[in-house]
Amino acid sequence: MDVSALRAPSPGYDTRRRRWRHLDTCQYKTVLEAEVPWSESGSGFAALFEALIIDWLREASIQAVARQLRVSWNAIDRVMQGAVKRRLVRRQGQAPRVLSVDETAFARRHEYVTVVTGSRTWRCSARG
Repeated sequence: MDVSALRAPSPGYDTRRRRWRHLDTCQYKTVLEAEVPWSESGSGFAALFEALIIDWLREASIQAVARQLRVSWNAIDRVMQGAVKRRLVRRQGQAPRVLSVDETAFARRHEYVTVVTGSRTWRCSARG
């Protein structure tokens, strides 16, 4: 029996043609189009392009990054919000091993605030 007669196209339930904005090549806007099942839903950008956006946001405003990369302000903000959410999820399980405690007065009164931070990161996880 000929096995090729039994083969049928398998469309796959989670694959579809998608488009992503990628890093510009030779000063031209570059868009990739491919069928991939593992792409992040609603992203619209390649991972390298998102990484570039995040790096630039460390040095410039959303408006400046949007202008330089020729992307809308809302798209840059969406990438930033996604990066912050991913980082907060990763950070939740990290408890500092060594704490630093400081107490200081403020507003020229006898009102004090105690600040507890991780001594290596200087990150304060709560305010109150």
